[in-house]
Amino acid sequence: MIQKNILVLAIILIALLSACQIETQKEMVKKISTRAGDLTLKYENGQTTLSGILQRSTPCVNWTVQIGSTKDLPISSVNIDVFNSNKGAICIQVLGEPQEIKETISQVSENTGYTVKFEEELVFSGKLE
Repeated sequence: MIQKNILVLAIILIALLSACQIETQKEMVKKISTRAGDLTLKYENGQTTLSGILQRSTPCVNWTVQIGSTKDLPISSVNIDVFNSNKGAICIQVLGEPQEIKETISQVSENTGYTVKFEEELVFSGKLE
């Protein structure tokens, strides 16, 4: 009888412990170096954020981020292009203030693949770790 009660208590204890386990979200980060500065691609809780501060050679440089992705959910592949949308503009020759970049991509997963280009140069391709 005592062994049966101990067995029942052990089963209840195991059930309670598994119900109380907190699911931890994985944080995955990749540092990406560019000619204008470093960017960070960070996945957390179903979203990826591209952030960083890029230097500007003149005030006319305007760093623009263009994001494309597959239509499946969660998204399996994301293409990110960072480029100067004012390329070729006539501008005074003084240094521009650094420009902050921050873009969020939703509905991604830990298995999403990324391709990041900076001024048409491939700077990262792969999954985050």
